[in-house]
Amino acid sequence: MIEQLTSPSVCLIDDEAEDYGPMLKALFRLGVACIHFTGSSHKGTPKKPLADLQLVFMDLHLQGSMGKTATAHAVNVFTKTVSPKAGPVVVVIWSKYANDPPHDLPPEDEATTEVGRFKTALKETMGDAYDRLIMLVMPKPHRNQRPANDRWVRDVANGVKQILGQRAGIGLLWSWEKMAKDAAGSVCGILTTLALGMARASNAPATDDGGEPLNENIKQLMKLLAQSQGASDCSPKTAARYLIMTMNQLAQDQLEHFVIPKKVDEQGAWLSNALNANEPPGLDRAELNAMLLSTQSTGQDFKPGTVYEVENASAWERHTGLSLEELRFDCCVKGATALAELTANSTLVLVELTPSCDYAHVGKRKTSVLMAGLAVNEAALRHIKTAGTTKIIPQPIGGNQRNPLTNRFATPQKKIGFVFCSMYPTVLPLKKQPKWIKPMARLRETVAMDVRYWASSQAARVGYLSV
Repeated sequence: MIEQLTSPSVCLIDDEAEDYGPMLKALFRLGVACIHFTGSSHKGTPKKPLADLQLVFMDLHLQGSMGKTATAHAVNVFTKTVSPKAGPVVVVIWSKYANDPPHDLPPEDEATTEVGRFKTALKETMGDAYDRLIMLVMPKPHRNQRPANDRWVRDVANGVKQILGQRAGIGLLWSWEKMAKDAAGSVCGILTTLALGMARASNAPATDDGGEPLNENIKQLMKLLAQSQGASDCSPKTAARYLIMTMNQLAQDQLEHFVIPKKVDEQGAWLSNALNANEPPGLDRAELNAMLLSTQSTGQDFKPGTVYEVENASAWERHTGLSLEELRFDCCVKGATALAELTANSTLVLVELTPSCDYAHVGKRKTSVLMAGLAVNEAALRHIKTAGTTKIIPQPIGGNQRNPLTNRFATPQKKIGFVFCSMYPTVLPLKKQPKWIKPMARLRETVAMDVRYWASSQAARVGYLSV
């Protein structure tokens, strides 16, 4: 069980007890848990870089090293401790020699201080991942210049608060993460209360540690949640997924009804400042849309909102009796030029529209209902019909590293939008996906619901004759 608890967010890298001792006490006084590494060659770093770190206090001279050797060793320890995927990470350089000039470099060298040399070497080692770091310097006086122990601890604590206090963006991000953790903690507390009630009602005998009945009742609660969510599809392979699905819903409910902390609410002043047309500068909105509108596919099952690329359009045409050429024609505004551009800049896709409430009833549900559409390059989106039998998601999605959808359909230089057509439903057997489709990603639930409700309204339209 111990591995579930290994997700530290604050780290101190320092090898001298006279230095790291007061810092650990200061953080404890601030109510901050911290993991400590000495940076020694023997077990002085974690087994693998830590991906959840948010704040790192870093000494530059470890194990008595000096000059270039000290810089190289500090960089090595840092990269073994901090994952390149973490971020943003605030790195507070806490060294007695931070602003001293390197004695083993010529004066004209670009790195004019020990901090400068460390930053330069770290950037060369980490590459683009270095930009995920926010580098700060916090004074660390020499020992003969420090006040008495307790006052020194207080000064360190005040220094930590001061150096971190003026970064509203990072602070708000950390506040949201804490709210998410608190929401999960609230769910755990509610389930514990229910489990305690079960134990009292059943008069279960207590064990030596007094906790075993509680553990067993929590297990029973989780079994109930998983099996209620999964229904007939609940199996050894799917049960854990159904439990997590339910727990996520409970945590989401806690977040939606969360009382916003006062310090977070106070950020409204700068959050509400109107953005100019060119703000935020340098932001690729299409890449942000990739995160807002879609997420990763979870596997080979027909899950609501999943987008599939049709890798063999001829197989789809044989299965449905429909035509990709006609689909493009029905999605396109009039004009041969527009149709030619759309044909050259679109890919056949399917979107799964089964209601979420029906998804769990695998034993009763025999087929998966999908709708055909196109993934369209941004340049050709202007040729898409925007009403009638077509449903367009025009916000262009751009490439990013985390979204498999954009790895195939889009890159930072190639952005896409989606259009679906209600005249092209596709029904596939539920038990086995055909080889000619490949799951690429999922639309977010609200986006999938929007498409599903639109499709339902199209199917519910009636026509009748009167004279």
